[in-house]
Amino acid sequence: MAVDAPAGVIDAVETLPEGEYAYDEAVEALAQLAPPVITSGGVPARALDDSDLSRELRHLHETRDDTFRHGSAQALANHDSRTAELEAEYLRRFPDRAVDPQRIRPD
Repeated sequence: MAVDAPAGVIDAVETLPEGEYAYDEAVEALAQLAPPVITSGGVPARALDDSDLSRELRHLHETRDDTFRHGSAQALANHDSRTAELEAEYLRRFPDRAVDPQRIRPD
């Protein structure tokens, strides 16, 4: 089940005492480790400056098709979540962004 997990998560799991864990027990045990090994997927959007926010959005949009077509369910969920977080932050910062009139459809 950990095949798609980042190396840091796999290493952390291997440090846990042997035995069976319920999902919530495993999450709690991993949360106790320092430094944290499970992250939300990057620097919080609000902490990024404008150029980093734009760069992160470009990268996510460039990788979308590959993630959608070939990523695991977890990878796709992470991609969706991060994209939503970054896009919401972009819209918060730039509510009056330039909108191409040719991309507007009548109601």
